[in-house]
Amino acid sequence: MTADGFAFVVCHEIAHHMGGFPFYSYTSLGWAAAEGQADYWAAHTCLRTAWEGQITENLALALDRNLALQHLGLWQKCINVYQNYPLNDVALCIRIGMAGKGLADLDAQLTNRPEPKFSCPASWGPTQDCPVGHQAPNVSQTISNHPHSQCRLDTTTSAALCTMAPAVPSLRGHIAGKDMHTRLGGRNGIAAEREAAAFACNRQLGDATHSTLLPTGGQPPMSWGPWGYRPHCWFKETASVSGPFI
Repeated sequence: MTADGFAFVVCHEIAHHMGGFPFYSYTSLGWAAAEGQADYWAAHTCLRTAWEGQITENLALALDRNLALQHLGLWQKCINVYQNYPLNDVALCIRIGMAGKGLADLDAQLTNRPEPKFSCPASWGPTQDCPVGHQAPNVSQTISNHPHSQCRLDTTTSAALCTMAPAVPSLRGHIAGKDMHTRLGGRNGIAAEREAAAFACNRQLGDATHSTLLPTGGQPPMSWGPWGYRPHCWFKETASVSGPFI
């Protein structure tokens, strides 16, 4: 595992304490952010905050031609989503995506699954380039344990492509949904989800990047979307999520 991959693991563990909604459904672990949320928060908030000032390191990885050719799907997505942002935002997106790839690859090795790919989202059926083993069905309710390896890569990539600025550090460690009263559904209730909607891209708010903005060349197409959201292979967003947000 690379140093960036190890940094992702550290951020993932921190995220269990700070990542907020959704939380583990088990009573004994109800204080901890769910595994998928820990991946998302690690990529969207922790790594972005830690690395945004490391411009030289970010650009060095983003300008690695060999890596770009190996993982063209990630490079295309980051370039298109952040095309109107400073170059460091493009590079940071790529660096976070590659760190998530390291974590997903390790998970695949430990669980005897195929290598996760940026061009084979878990929601797709088997194709010539995406054989059986990459797929994970859409969930009917949010799962709190470790998602499928490909699903974990989809989660971290989506987090890297969510253009909403990380908010938690500026709120001095506010943990979305943690202190929600039981009469409002508790930590995994609608009120907690509404509060947490201020800290991540959400389908109901339409605040993520849609696939229509991304290139569609290749077999299978490089784009799928919309991007930025927590994927349905582990997260079930409630249709009624709307403000007020804190």
